Amino acid sequence: MGLATAHRYVTKVIELLAVLAPGLRAAMRIAARKPSVILDGTLVPIDRLAGA
Repeated sequence: MGLATAHRYVTKVIELLAVLAPGLRAAMRIAARKPSVILDGTLVPIDRLAGA
């Protein structure tokens, strides 16, 4: 697969995900119902949930 084709595929997938993603208000409502939320995708080891 050529670089241009791969770039076009990635761009189209990102556009599709953007269309399907909830808006900010909906995302905040969903996040408010969750026990925890990862905002940037970074996994940080914590010990806060050990006693839960």
